[in-house]
Formats: sequence, structure tokens, C-alpha cells
Amino acid sequence: MSCDGNEHRRVTMSDVALAANVHKSTVSLALRNQSKLSAATRERIRRIAEQIGYRPDPMLGLFNLRRRLLAPPRPAGGIAFVSDLPNAAAFARSERHERIFSSAREEAKRLNFTMELFLVGPAQLSPARLSQVLLARGITGILLGALSPGTRSLNIDWSRFCVVGIESTQVEPRVDNVSTNYFQAARLAYKALVDDGRRNVGFVIAHDLGTEIDSQLRAGYLVEIHAQTPSRTAPFCRFDPDEGGFEHLRQWIKSEDFDAVVGCGVDLSRVSAQIQPEVAKSLTWASIDIHRAQTGCLCIPPLHRELGRRAVELLVTRLQINLRGVPANPDTTLFPVEWQDAKG
Repeated sequence: MSCDGNEHRRVTMSDVALAANVHKSTVSLALRNQSKLSAATRERIRRIAEQIGYRPDPMLGLFNLRRRLLAPPRPAGGIAFVSDLPNAAAFARSERHERIFSSAREEAKRLNFTMELFLVGPAQLSPARLSQVLLARGITGILLGALSPGTRSLNIDWSRFCVVGIESTQVEPRVDNVSTNYFQAARLAYKALVDDGRRNVGFVIAHDLGTEIDSQLRAGYLVEIHAQTPSRTAPFCRFDPDEGGFEHLRQWIKSEDFDAVVGCGVDLSRVSAQIQPEVAKSLTWASIDIHRAQTGCLCIPPLHRELGRRAVELLVTRLQINLRGVPANPDTTLFPVEWQDAKG
């Protein structure tokens, strides 16, 4: 059947629209069963289309399919990477945070998500204002990606967001986190040095690593020391370069007569340059890197890129199943580390 008596002319959506007394776009919505129209309207238009002999144009369908396949995919959603560094310049100067952010953004793009850096703090967005901005922009995924150890809480309604932390276990309420396995790193560093012939290994921990990382490092070191020499006291030194730390460290090394020193969160090249040359040269230096890969010492390299990628994977999974809010039993995914023997 045709609308004008010409049996060879294909019935179009315009013909259906005319017969149903609606706009052509309404016909398109009805034939695609879009919920923007009521079920009754969709059924009426589909019935009219069938009565007057409308059939979709297969060539037009192929054209539209090809156009969709060639068109760049629309982002599946947005992710906020949250930091409490004082400004964008300070964030850019932090090699650790910049690398984590870059790898997280690459992984987000691979998974068809966008990612943007948001700074919270006294001179930046307040947590409450951040919540408003994110919800207004339709962003429901948050990565707590670069928070200082002193940040214990953020005034955010977590029930409205999917969230994952990157070594942000100090923040309350606790959320799922990804982190370097610092317990394993401390054990591995001590054992590697002892296996290489060192007999008196000291351990220097930066003062600003945060309680969680500090505790993991100390626990791992204690376990390994007691496994090797049960009666020995663990040789720890907490290092703050702005509080007379170099002189204190020099005295500590001399008094303990170490033949090796492991540092975490400490710039060992700077330490070596600051303390007396005869003290520095007599030591084997090793680093559990948290900020950057250090040259001139044995080390466990940082896992910046791995942390960023894995955090995004976990967050996207939560976004896809709309798993919002604080988990009842928060979990931390720990990344295993590797010992790097060669200096370089």
C-alpha cells in the first residue's frame, strides 16, 4: 500500500507522521521505542506505520550504523581527582602526584571516562562546595588521589558518590584504597641488604609519610629483624630536614655504626651530601621510594603509574554498578614491590 497510489514509492516516516498527525521526530522516537513518549503513543504510531506499509530503509540503517561506528565515542562519565595541595603549581611540582594523576587520567580515557583535577583547602574549594560543583556537573566518581597525612576528613556527602582512595587510608570515614605494600617493602629491603653481606642496617623514615605508611614500614622491618636476629632492637630514625634532621641523622649513624641505611620518603642524595663525607661514603644507601626514583643507591622503585591505573579500574567498576557511599568493610589493594639491585 502507498499513500498516493504510487505502489512503487517507499512509505517514509514523513508519511507516518502525516497519517498520525504528529511531527516526524515523534515518529522516530516511537519507532525506536523511546521512553520519552508514553506507551500508548508509541503503540498508536507503530500501528499506523504498519497499516500504511512503512518499512525502515536498510541503506539508511547501514549509513547510520557506519556514522555511529566512526564517530568518537561520547564519554561514559566524569571522574574528579581530589588533592589538598595548596595550588596547581604545587601539584605540578610533586613528581609523585603528577605521575599518579597522569596514569589515572590515561586509564580513565582508555575506559571512556574524563578526569579533572580539583583542589580542596582554605584557598581552594571547600569540601561542601566541591560536592555542589561535582553534582551540578554530573560527576559522581571521586579519586582521593593526593591528600596530605594531616587531612583526616572531608565534609562530603559520600552517599552521593562512588569513591576510591590512593594511599588515603587516614581519611575518615574509611573508603576502599589502593596502596604500595610498604610492609613487604621494608622486609624486602632489609633482607636484600643482609643477604648482600650488610650486618647493621638502619632505617630512616620521613616525618610526613602518615601514620598508616609509617606503621607498615616499622612493622615489616621489625618482623624481618626478629626473623634474622631475635634479640636485636629495631634501628629507626624519624627524619625532618627542617628540624635539625641532618645533624641528628649524622650523630645517629655514627653512634650506631651502621654499614647500610634504608630511607623511605627521604632524599638520600641530599642526605649524603649534607652529612660528613666520611660518614656518607662508608654506607650502602638504599631507598624505598615514595616520591621519585633515586639515583646512586639501591632501591625499591615507586609504583606511581600502577597506583593510578588500578585506582581508576576500581572506581569505574563502582560507577558502572552505581556502588555509591562508604563501604561497610573498606578494603585496601596492596601492590607488591620489587628490589632493584643495580645502582643508577
